[in-house]
Order: sequence, then structure tokens, then C-alpha cells
Amino acid sequence: MTGDMALRKAALQEGVQVIGTIGILDELKNNALLQPEEYQMCLRMLHHYNGIKVRLPEHELLLRLNETESK
Repeated sequence: MTGDMALRKAALQEGVQVIGTIGILDELKNNALLQPEEYQMCLRMLHHYNGIKVRLPEHELLLRLNETESK
């Protein structure tokens, strides 16, 4: 797991599986290790702090938030 794009690219070139923070949350939710409400809360917190304490793709956060709020 890394948020470093250069390291991510190097890992992919070496055939190493790469998964980020959002991907880990998705896996936890998909494997029922996070309740839907917990998943949504995590996404909201990440979105709130995005650009301040964390750097994540905004469109990916919003896509998942929109999906969870429409259910």
C-alpha cells in the first residue's frame, strides 16, 4: 500500500499488486468486514481531510460516496 505514485508505478512494473486506501476500504466492505455505515463514514472522513491530511483521488471518493448515499 502506498500513496506515492512513483513507487506505485515501480511496483506495477515489477508485477507487484498495488492497492491504495480506497481499494482497501472497498475490499473490507465487499468482504463484509465493514458495515455499510462504517464504509460511508470512512469515505466521508477521507473526503473531509482530502488535500489537508490525505491525498486521494477526489473523483473516486465522490463516486463511492454518491453510490452509498443513493442506497
